[in-house]
Amino acid sequence: MTDSVSTPSYIVDALKREFKVDSFYDPCPFNKNFDPAKHKDGLTTEWGEYTFCNPPYSNSKPWFKKAHEQWLQGKTVILFVKLPFLGRKYAQKYVPGAEIRIFSYKIKFPGYNNRNPRFTNVLVIWHKDKTSNKFSLVEKREYELR
Repeated sequence: MTDSVSTPSYIVDALKREFKVDSFYDPCPFNKNFDPAKHKDGLTTEWGEYTFCNPPYSNSKPWFKKAHEQWLQGKTVILFVKLPFLGRKYAQKYVPGAEIRIFSYKIKFPGYNNRNPRFTNVLVIWHKDKTSNKFSLVEKREYELR
Protein backbone atom coordinates (compact mmCIF):
# COMPACT_ATOMS: atom_id res chain seq x y z
CA MET A 1 0.00 0.00 0.00
CA THR A 2 1.33 3.42 -0.91
CA ASP A 3 1.09 6.64 1.03
CA SER A 4 -1.44 8.07 -1.42
CA VAL A 5 -4.76 6.25 -1.25
CA SER A 6 -8.36 7.25 -1.81
CA THR A 7 -10.77 7.23 1.12
CA PRO A 8 -13.56 4.66 0.82
CA SER A 9 -16.68 6.58 -0.25
CA TYR A 10 -18.89 4.89 2.36
CA ILE A 11 -16.89 6.62 5.11
CA VAL A 12 -17.15 10.09 3.58
CA ASP A 13 -20.83 9.55 2.69
CA ALA A 14 -21.70 8.51 6.27
CA LEU A 15 -19.92 11.60 7.62
CA LYS A 16 -21.76 13.88 5.17
CA ARG A 17 -25.06 12.51 6.46
CA GLU A 18 -23.99 12.85 10.08
CA PHE A 19 -22.81 16.45 9.67
CA LYS A 20 -25.66 17.32 7.28
CA VAL A 21 -23.41 18.63 4.51
CA ASP A 22 -23.43 18.00 0.77
CA SER A 23 -19.65 18.01 0.59
CA PHE A 24 -16.50 18.58 2.61
CA TYR A 25 -13.60 20.76 1.67
CA ASP A 26 -10.67 18.40 1.02
CA PRO A 27 -7.27 20.10 1.36
CA CYS A 28 -5.47 16.86 0.47
CA PRO A 29 -7.47 15.09 -2.26
CA PHE A 30 -6.23 11.80 -3.64
CA ASN A 31 -3.87 12.58 -6.49
CA LYS A 32 -1.24 9.99 -7.35
CA ASN A 33 0.36 12.54 -9.71
CA PHE A 34 0.56 15.41 -7.21
CA ASP A 35 2.98 18.07 -8.36
CA PRO A 36 3.58 20.97 -5.94
CA ALA A 37 4.39 23.23 -8.89
CA LYS A 38 0.91 22.64 -10.38
CA HIS A 39 -1.37 21.75 -7.50
CA LYS A 40 -2.57 23.64 -4.43
CA ASP A 41 -0.83 22.85 -1.12
CA GLY A 42 -3.52 22.20 1.50
CA LEU A 43 -1.14 23.16 4.29
CA THR A 44 -0.90 26.74 3.01
CA THR A 45 -4.56 27.36 2.11
CA GLU A 46 -7.58 28.30 4.18
CA TRP A 47 -9.84 25.31 4.82
CA GLY A 48 -13.62 25.18 4.55
CA GLU A 49 -16.23 25.40 7.29
CA TYR A 50 -16.44 21.57 7.14
CA THR A 51 -13.22 19.82 6.15
CA PHE A 52 -12.42 16.14 5.66
CA CYS A 53 -8.77 15.25 5.14
CA ASN A 54 -7.01 11.94 4.53
CA PRO A 55 -3.40 13.15 4.81
CA PRO A 56 -0.29 11.19 3.81
CA TYR A 57 0.14 8.65 6.60
CA SER A 58 3.92 9.00 6.52
CA ASN A 59 3.69 12.72 7.32
CA SER A 60 0.51 13.51 9.25
CA LYS A 61 2.05 15.88 11.81
CA PRO A 62 1.74 19.11 9.80
CA TRP A 63 -1.86 18.18 8.95
CA PHE A 64 -2.70 17.82 12.64
CA LYS A 65 -1.22 21.23 13.32
CA LYS A 66 -3.18 22.81 10.45
CA ALA A 67 -6.40 21.01 11.48
CA HIS A 68 -6.06 22.29 15.04
CA GLU A 69 -5.44 25.84 13.80
CA GLN A 70 -8.52 25.68 11.57
CA TRP A 71 -10.65 24.35 14.46
CA LEU A 72 -9.51 27.27 16.61
CA GLN A 73 -10.99 29.50 13.86
CA GLY A 74 -14.42 27.91 14.43
CA LYS A 75 -14.41 25.17 11.79
CA THR A 76 -15.23 21.47 11.90
CA VAL A 77 -12.25 19.38 10.81
CA ILE A 78 -12.06 15.61 10.37
CA LEU A 79 -8.78 13.78 9.83
CA PHE A 80 -8.75 10.14 8.67
CA VAL A 81 -5.42 8.74 9.88
CA LYS A 82 -3.74 5.56 11.06
CA LEU A 83 -3.15 4.55 14.65
CA PRO A 84 -0.80 5.42 16.18
CA PHE A 85 -1.19 8.81 14.54
CA LEU A 86 1.28 10.97 16.46
CA GLY A 87 3.99 10.91 19.04
CA ARG A 88 2.84 11.56 22.60
CA LYS A 89 4.09 15.15 22.91
CA TYR A 90 2.70 16.23 19.55
CA ALA A 91 -0.64 14.58 20.33
CA GLN A 92 -0.80 16.35 23.70
CA LYS A 93 -0.43 19.65 21.87
CA TYR A 94 -2.89 19.20 18.97
CA VAL A 95 -5.43 16.49 19.85
CA PRO A 96 -7.06 17.89 23.02
CA GLY A 97 -10.55 19.06 22.20
CA ALA A 98 -11.03 16.46 19.47
CA GLU A 99 -13.29 13.43 19.36
CA ILE A 100 -11.51 10.15 18.55
CA ARG A 101 -13.24 7.30 16.67
CA ILE A 102 -11.22 4.12 16.21
CA PHE A 103 -12.36 1.68 13.54
CA SER A 104 -12.79 -1.78 15.10
CA TYR A 105 -12.21 -3.41 11.72
CA LYS A 106 -9.64 -3.12 8.95
CA ILE A 107 -10.49 -0.78 6.09
CA LYS A 108 -10.51 -1.89 2.45
CA PHE A 109 -9.18 0.99 0.37
CA PRO A 110 -10.27 1.61 -3.24
CA GLY A 111 -7.87 0.00 -5.69
CA TYR A 112 -6.82 -2.77 -3.30
CA ASN A 113 -8.25 -6.28 -3.19
CA ASN A 114 -7.84 -6.86 0.54
CA ARG A 115 -8.31 -4.96 3.75
CA ASN A 116 -5.13 -3.44 5.12
CA PRO A 117 -3.90 -5.71 7.94
CA ARG A 118 -1.00 -3.48 8.98
CA PHE A 119 -2.74 -0.68 10.85
CA THR A 120 -5.95 0.55 12.39
CA ASN A 121 -7.69 3.67 11.08
CA VAL A 122 -8.95 6.53 13.19
CA LEU A 123 -11.16 9.57 12.71
CA VAL A 124 -10.02 12.60 14.68
CA ILE A 125 -12.84 15.13 14.75
CA TRP A 126 -12.65 18.70 15.95
CA HIS A 127 -16.25 19.97 16.18
CA LYS A 128 -16.62 23.66 15.46
CA ASP A 129 -17.16 25.87 18.47
CA LYS A 130 -16.88 23.07 21.04
CA THR A 131 -14.43 20.71 22.65
CA SER A 132 -14.82 16.99 23.04
CA ASN A 133 -13.11 14.22 24.91
CA LYS A 134 -15.32 11.52 23.40
CA PHE A 135 -13.65 8.26 22.47
CA SER A 136 -15.49 5.50 20.64
CA LEU A 137 -15.08 2.40 18.52
CA VAL A 138 -16.65 2.36 15.06
CA GLU A 139 -18.32 -0.92 14.23
CA LYS A 140 -18.63 -2.02 10.61
CA ARG A 141 -22.39 -1.53 10.54
CA GLU A 142 -22.08 2.11 11.56
CA TYR A 143 -20.44 3.21 8.31
CA GLU A 144 -20.55 0.49 5.67
CA LEU A 145 -24.23 -0.27 6.06
CA ARG A 146 -25.66 3.26 6.36
